[in-house]
Amino acid sequence: MRLFVHTALALFLFMPPMAASATQITLTYDTGHYDDSIVDPGGEFHGPYDWLESGARIAGLWAVDVGTPGGFLGQGHTHMKLDSGNPTGVAGSVHSWTNDLQGIEISLESGATFSLVSIDYDIRALDSTDPLQQRLPWSYATNDPQILVADAFDPTLPDFESQWTAFAANDDGNWRTHDWFTMSFAGAGFDNLTSVLISHTASFAWIDNIVLEVDTSTNPVPEPGTAMLLGLGLIGLTLRSRHR
Repeated sequence: MRLFVHTALALFLFMPPMAASATQITLTYDTGHYDDSIVDPGGEFHGPYDWLESGARIAGLWAVDVGTPGGFLGQGHTHMKLDSGNPTGVAGSVHSWTNDLQGIEISLESGATFSLVSIDYDIRALDSTDPLQQRLPWSYATNDPQILVADAFDPTLPDFESQWTAFAANDDGNWRTHDWFTMSFAGAGFDNLTSVLISHTASFAWIDNIVLEVDTSTNPVPEPGTAMLLGLGLIGLTLRSRHR
């Protein structure tokens, strides 16, 4: 019996790893809540801040003085449920602001990896007459808005635009109604992420219904080299027990 158990354990260690399992979640801003532990820095009111839903954290990205040596990441805010005309349960605005860049950052509270599948978006304004909300100097024309995605961003680099992957966005030019489009990222390489950043090159947009495919595998398998050493050790124990 002892021989059988030891041999079975050794063979199990040589088995190939099972494929990782995954499940999709859609972040709708309907069933979550704000992270009340984040307070207004310096007494300034910029909230609400991080949104927690279905095990995901949606934080505001706020990169200040983008493209300059003094650029830095500040405390971002999400603009959800505060903007005029923004219905409850819809993502807030992501707007330009002087030479800053705003957007959202998504991660999972569990630390699990995920793929970015798709988002719904609505380009609300291509540019603004307000000097404080004019676009950064993107290489993309004002009438050619882009959805931007990255897994990291350094605001001090002068070539700030090159850190993003751009996807051409639809825009119907209608400021007054929600005209949603879906952007798919299938095959774009945004997989095995621990966080992802989303922004745009327009002046004003909304983002909603963020679909993630979450890696739910919980039983890591030893690397082949480790498995072989452990397996040989168990086989050795088996042979030794036979000769006692």
